[in-house]
Amino acid sequence: MIFPIKTYVGVTASYTSGRPYHNPNLEGFQQSRTRSYQDLSLNASYLTTLKGYSTILHVSCSNLLGRENVFGYRYASSPDASGAFAAQPVEPGAKRFVLVALLISINDAK
Repeated sequence: MIFPIKTYVGVTASYTSGRPYHNPNLEGFQQSRTRSYQDLSLNASYLTTLKGYSTILHVSCSNLLGRENVFGYRYASSPDASGAFAAQPVEPGAKRFVLVALLISINDAK
């Protein structure tokens, strides 16, 4: 007898080298580079039934290790008293994203 698989697990690792960006505090154009982007994500789905309907419970988490990725920098439009442009990093809105979903197929015949 062959038992059906009811649990599916996925792992994704993403890597991107640093992006070039313009730093107005340095000479030249596009002369600076961000750190590399790295992300480890994990997801799992479990197939079951709920009151006779096919159901999937899905859990997913991105940036599992909580790495602080930087996409670039925003600089002030004018320099401060010392002549330097203040910088603020452009980062994701949240360190991690977690999704828990329950999907129910209501078109199954009972």
